[in-house]
Order: sequence, then C-alpha cells, then structure tokens
Amino acid sequence: MQGNQPGQALISSGPSRWQHALLEPDTVALIGASGDPTKNTSRPQRFLQQCNWPGKIVPINPSRDELFGVKSYKSVLDYPDSIDQAFVMTAAAHIPLVIEQCGRKRIPVVTIYTDGYAEIGEDGLAQQEALVRLAKHWGIRLLGPNCIGLIQAHRGLALTVNAVIDTDRPVPGSYAMISQSGSMIGSLMTRGQARGIGFSTLISVGNECDLDLADMIEACASQAQTKAIGLFMETIRDARRFRQAVAHAMSLDKPVAAYLIGRSALGNQLAQSHTGALAGSGLALSSFLDDCGVVRLQSMEALIEIAPMLRPRAAQRNRSQGKSRVAVLTTTGGAAAMVMDNLGLHGIEPAYADASLQDLVEASIRSIDSTHPVPKLRAAPIIDLTLAGSAIQYAGVLAALAQWDACDAAVAVVGSSARSKPALAMHPILEHAPSFTTKPIAAFFAPQADEALALLSAKHIAGFRTPESCADAIAAIMRWRRPRQVEHAALGQASRSLLEHLSIAFQVKNQQPNEAQAYELFESLSIPCSPHQVCELSDLAQVMKDESLDQYVLKIVSHEITHKSDLGGVLLDLDRYSSWDKALEALRDRVMQHDAILATQANPTNRARSGLRQVLVQKKQKALGEVLIGYRYDAVVGPVVVLGIGGIEAALNPHVALRPAPIDMEDAFAMIAEIPGLLRYQGFRNLPKGDMKALALALCDLSRLACDPTACIEEAEINPVFIMPEGLAHGVMAVDAVVRLRVPAKKQPR
Repeated sequence: MQGNQPGQALISSGPSRWQHALLEPDTVALIGASGDPTKNTSRPQRFLQQCNWPGKIVPINPSRDELFGVKSYKSVLDYPDSIDQAFVMTAAAHIPLVIEQCGRKRIPVVTIYTDGYAEIGEDGLAQQEALVRLAKHWGIRLLGPNCIGLIQAHRGLALTVNAVIDTDRPVPGSYAMISQSGSMIGSLMTRGQARGIGFSTLISVGNECDLDLADMIEACASQAQTKAIGLFMETIRDARRFRQAVAHAMSLDKPVAAYLIGRSALGNQLAQSHTGALAGSGLALSSFLDDCGVVRLQSMEALIEIAPMLRPRAAQRNRSQGKSRVAVLTTTGGAAAMVMDNLGLHGIEPAYADASLQDLVEASIRSIDSTHPVPKLRAAPIIDLTLAGSAIQYAGVLAALAQWDACDAAVAVVGSSARSKPALAMHPILEHAPSFTTKPIAAFFAPQADEALALLSAKHIAGFRTPESCADAIAAIMRWRRPRQVEHAALGQASRSLLEHLSIAFQVKNQQPNEAQAYELFESLSIPCSPHQVCELSDLAQVMKDESLDQYVLKIVSHEITHKSDLGGVLLDLDRYSSWDKALEALRDRVMQHDAILATQANPTNRARSGLRQVLVQKKQKALGEVLIGYRYDAVVGPVVVLGIGGIEAALNPHVALRPAPIDMEDAFAMIAEIPGLLRYQGFRNLPKGDMKALALALCDLSRLACDPTACIEEAEINPVFIMPEGLAHGVMAVDAVVRLRVPAKKQPR
C-alpha cells in the first residue's frame, strides 16, 4: 500500500505547497475523466492538450486504458510518480474514497467539480462537512465542491470544464480574476480579451468548503505574473481572514478590485429595528470592502476595464475630504457630457479650467510646437476642443492636466477618429498618459473602437466602452481609501458588567433588555440620555404628583416589544389628560386593544403580549433635529455602526452611512458628511448650528460595543438621537433606545 496510513504523521499543508500545487502544478490527475468528447468530464483533458500545457496529465478511469492518446489509470495510487493536484469529476458517492486515495498519494490539493453538496440544502451541507473532515485528516486542501475549475494562462493550465476554451484560448496577462460564480470565469475572460486585457489566472471557488476567497487572493498575490486582482463576488466566509488576505496583497503592491452582486438581498433576515432594515442589505459588505482597501465597483464592465488603472496606491497623493474633481477633455461634446453626467451621479465634481491650467497648457504646447496656437480654455465643466482642437492642442492639454493640482483624475474622450484613425487618435493619449503618476487617467471612445482599446491595453492604459463603466471606475478609484488603523479600546468596567448581567438574563430567561436597561448601557458608554425613571403602575401618580404632564412622555416598559409606538405604547401629548391616572388609563386601554388584536391572529409567533406592568416617564426635550445611530452585528462582516436621519424619516428617507466598527472621529465626521440632510445643522444658509462634534463622539462611543469580547449584542439603536444647538451642556440626547442580544455562533475550526 502506498503513502500514509491513518494515524501516521500527515503531510504539511503549508501555504507555499498548496499554492504551488494549485496554480503551478507539474502533474494533474483527472479523476473521472471521460473519453467521450461530448461529455463535460472530457473537457479538462482536451483543454489542457489544446492549450499545450507542458505538465503531465494523468487520466483516472477504471474502465479505460487510454484517453485521447494518454495512458489512463484505475486510481491515483496506480500512478508511479508524484501528483500535485487532482481534479475530481466522479459521482458524489465515490468522492470519500477518492479523497482517501489522494491522501495516501500525498496530493496537496483536490479540486471537486461534482455538485450536490451545500448548495442543495442541509443534507448536502452535512456531506460537504464530512468531506472537509476527511480531507483534513489526510492533510489535503479542498477547492469546491461545485467548482468549475481554474485557468492559469501563462502556462496554458486550462483545468476547467468551462466550455469557453472550446472557442477561445486564454491570453496571458497580469490581471487575476476570482469568481464566486463558476460559469463567469469564461465570460470575464472573453470580455477582457476582447478589450485587449489578458489574465494571469482565473479561478472559480465553488462552495468554498475549505479554500475560500481569501485563500485565493493570497495564492494569486503570490504569483509573479499577477499585478492586480479582481473579484466577482457575492459574499465572504470569514471577514477577518478576508481583510488579512487583501492586506497581504496590498503589501505586495497588488491592488484588489471587486464587483459585488446580490447587494439588495445579502441580508436575508432583517432585525426588528430600523438599524437592521438599513444595514441588513449589501451596504454592510460594501462598506466593509471599502474599509479593507478594496477598489469597489458597481458594474461587471468596470471590473474588467479598470485593470490598467489598478496600480499600487503608494504613489497616489492624499486627497482632501471634499468631493473629488475630474477633468474631462474631449473633441466630442455629447460623449463627454455623458461621462460627466455619470460622474456627477457618483458625487464627483468637474474640475473647471482656471488661469493656472491655462499657463500649463501654454507651456506644454510651446514645448511641443512653439508655432502652434494655444486654445483659450473656458471655465466649463468639460474642456471641449471640438471646434478648433488639433492633435497638438489635445496633447498639450492632456500633458497639462497631469501637472494640474486642481484635478484628481482625468478622462480623455475621443470621437469617431478612435475608430477611423485609431493610431493617430491614440497618439496623444499613448504619449502623455504615462506622465499621470499621481492621479488616474482613463479614456472613453464614443464609437465601438476595439482596435483603439487594444492599443491602450497594450500600454496599460484604461479604455472604456461605455460612459457608465468609465465613471464607475473613476469613482471607485476616487472613493478608495487606505485600510483604517483604529485602536480597539477596551470597554469600561461599567459597560462590561452591564453586558454580562444582560447576557445572563437573556440566556437564562430569554429576556431581552427593556428601554431603561438600554439607556443604562448607553450612559455607561458616555452617550447622554434624556432623564427618565421607571414606575410601577400603582406608584405612577404618587411619584409624579408634583410634575406637570406636558413636560413628559409616557411609555410602556417591555422586554418583548421593540416598536412601542406601533401598538400605542407611547403617549406624547400628556397635557390632553387631566391627571397621571387618566394618562395611565389611556395607555392601558391602547395596549389592551393591541393585545386583543394579537390574540386573534393565527400565527402564534405574532401573539406575544405586551404585558403592561411598568411604565417609563421621560423628560421632553427640544432639539434642532433627529438622527438615528445604530450598532449591528452583521452576519457576514461583523460589527458595523450606522448613521441615518432619525424618527419616521429612518423609514421614509433612508439615507444612511455605515462603517465597520469600531470607528474614530475621522470616520464619524466622514459619515456625517455622507448624509445630505445633516447639512442643515452645519450652518447651511445661516440656519442654527447643531453640535456635530457631540454627534461624532456618540457614534464613536456606540461603536465601542464592537470591543465587547463576548460579542453578545445583535444590535443597539438610538432612534431618535436629538441634535442640540452648539454650546449646550449636552450636544446630543438619546430619547428612544433599543438593545437586542444574540447567542454568538461558535467559530468552526479551519
């Protein structure tokens, strides 16, 4: 018997070995290979042969002696030499035996094409987890299952069942593409190559039962041929490891870009609060990608076409916190207007020509041809040379834009000459684009101009087919920021003790915190809360006998009810009642009506009674405005903090800013700047100013819940937080609070 026996010392599965075996194998076993060219299982061998892969192909088929002219074996154990990677295409029932045989053969990596695992439900997931346990026993790393394979273009390693290789050969390049949608690697490859963009590697990750997106980023970053990495992605499996993988790639000067699909439905289960509704979609993942330093795109076209713009960010100058400014140079006004319009949708402003640019243009044209006329630039959103522009003027302006400090990026728009005279039209761009060392440059061609696009790609200059993808790519580069380095300060003792007490009550009694307990937690975080007290029903009139009703709000106290207003559990205008007893009676009647309605509903999960036993009396506050601030443990990316317009506007006008938590003051002020409605509290048109510093502090304080080592909070929300005028003792005030706990999921060992 060859190889290891169970219980013997197993092979090391260190990164360098499995990465080499995955992307640079010398010998590949095709387990379940077919000699029928009409079957998918014949494709990997045919494709490897068609692409002239120089390695050794080992077909495994118990019923055949040879396949497509290559000797076949009954099992990997029958092959006399070592094997780097196995590509498995057998029925699911045979795969456990296959993994055992691969383990005995000391094969580091097994890619599983076979489907019928986690993607079909619980039974499939259980079988998939059993495969992972077996593979770990034998020291094997698994890619898949339900994985369509990979392509390493520089060596012709077309280890895939994707039919694209029957019509197109992979063109070597420096862009690695990793996809969570298997069939997309062929689409991405052909679309890229049609633009003159080649790839170093294209990988489908399948179900990611073991090796996942983060592992593939690290593997591609280890390739000398790879200069940038693109992700066609739906989600991430491990936020911490993903962040580390992106950081590793960036440390090697290999930027990572991503197009995220499923943004509108990523959060399948929204929590009860507004925070859950606002942060439960792909917004949390989008913000997380930004936070990791990923160049995040909104279209597949831009993900492909941005490749030449993905160069190390170290040379990029630090931009101000204001809006980015882009200069659009054109010889065709309509096409440029489309680009500028789409840039505006991303919040990017035009760079208006000024005297300094005019001087730079004059100097650059004089250096090219001292006799050539210098165009007079107008202070317009577009630098338009349509009427009198020449190739020299176009080149002179482009050279000047590279030096002009008043723009953060430039777009060169070319009209019909990009198709009719591509070499002539491209000459100014090809000559002067390399001088854009501290800012991005892109080109958009109004006509379909494949030859012109190929000329640019050959010189690593980004060219775009549509104004939408051009603007998307520019906006993604402008939005890019270095990964944050936020200190994870420990929670204070008071907050830790409260969380421990609340967590015990939740685990023992299944009792969520009520509003008063939520205020106690927020106050321990130094967030100001409106004065309040909890009263037993029988004590309310006596406790409040000397207080005027019109100065207070009356609420029910409940461990079960999140939205008290929905059941009439909040009385705002107490001056309508002649006494505290009358107000309490009105509150009780409204709650009883709600309970009666619930009692008639068929779904027992909707029939939780409010159980009115206590009330909360809260001092009324006057404010300039309302916001929502919330903390949420997102199932995909972990803790996030949210800012939005408060009160009912949280549902009607859901503008929201979100960051992974914890955050610092710089992050907090950036979030405030993202909410257009908050401009009114910052001196807009001489309106009274609100205390934005206090709001930023409250956001930072709330985000420190991410530092709770027990991670017991599902979400914590203050809606609304009142914004107070500048100069008061408290710049913000919490007037409604929700805290919901969770049972933290146990981490599965990798």
